[in-house]
Amino acid sequence: MDTLDRQPGTPSPKTTPSDDLPPFMLSVATLEWLSERGLLRPTTASPFGFLASGPRQTSREERTAAARRELGATPDPVLMRAIEITSRPEGKIRLSTASTARPARQITLLRRGDALSQCGFNREGFLLGRPLEIEALVARLVADLSSEPPSASTTDHLLSPRALDLLSILWPGNGLSGSSPLPRATALAACRQVAAEEAAAQPLMDDLVESGLVQDKGDTFLLDPEWRPWFERLWSRDLYEIEVTPLPAADFDLARLLEQRERLLFIGPEGQRIACRAVQGGSLEEMMPGSRRQEGYEEHLVALSHLDDEMLADLLRGLLWLDDRGFLRKPANASASSGTPTTDAASRR
Repeated sequence: MDTLDRQPGTPSPKTTPSDDLPPFMLSVATLEWLSERGLLRPTTASPFGFLASGPRQTSREERTAAARRELGATPDPVLMRAIEITSRPEGKIRLSTASTARPARQITLLRRGDALSQCGFNREGFLLGRPLEIEALVARLVADLSSEPPSASTTDHLLSPRALDLLSILWPGNGLSGSSPLPRATALAACRQVAAEEAAAQPLMDDLVESGLVQDKGDTFLLDPEWRPWFERLWSRDLYEIEVTPLPAADFDLARLLEQRERLLFIGPEGQRIACRAVQGGSLEEMMPGSRRQEGYEEHLVALSHLDDEMLADLLRGLLWLDDRGFLRKPANASASSGTPTTDAASRR
């Protein structure tokens, strides 16, 4: 269940963990029975938070019968641990995938301490997964996200969103793959539409060439071989997102809570995934030694990174342990890339 959105529905198909179907189902009657006996003390952020206020939805007889049926004489300690995690969570983790080859998938896990439990609900009641240690989830995520580097010369790139938009119009927008040559006439026609004036069309292409993203071959343009595999991943429409939101024990302001959540996006087919995140122009001084930020420059750049398994595991641990102080471990810094594009011509869009 989405502890913040609180929208009814059924659990979505899973991404990771793939073999942990929620084995426990608890009805509202059983949850009310547990609450009455002090075995379930939910926080506001818990999907069980409705138990803390409001009238009971079931009768005493219904609660007793449901508890006997679903819990037995002695409740399963694994189930009770899952209930503890779900009733007093310290963080919410959402794993989502999207692909042109298969249906979109999403699961939600709640974290308390170093343990996680999947949670969902349907018309019959709440579904709880067996607790999973954070390190076990890290190992599974690394297995899912591990990939070969797109190119041999560098593992990080910084890219202007304007340049990415224009290149996406020029190549996939014209039905071309990243390895296809782009006819000059087609490129200039597309740039004229983007720039809304003919005189600005050629400067847009000149800017892409000067920044090293594109090679001018006379009658055609080619994506630079260094950049090509990165763009092919960006244009693959294969996404894997990890979203983590810290959850407080007391009442909270939803807007502020959503500001504290962090997302980590991976783009590309399985085995070829790269990390993608937005970086404020003002933080470039931290990322690139010696760089100078122009006054008033606030554009977000797109940072593309390939993470080896060790770097990936370290980043995931920091993300999964996210609290209101932010990452416990800083994400790996993106390095300066000789292909960082300028945006002066593109800004004329």
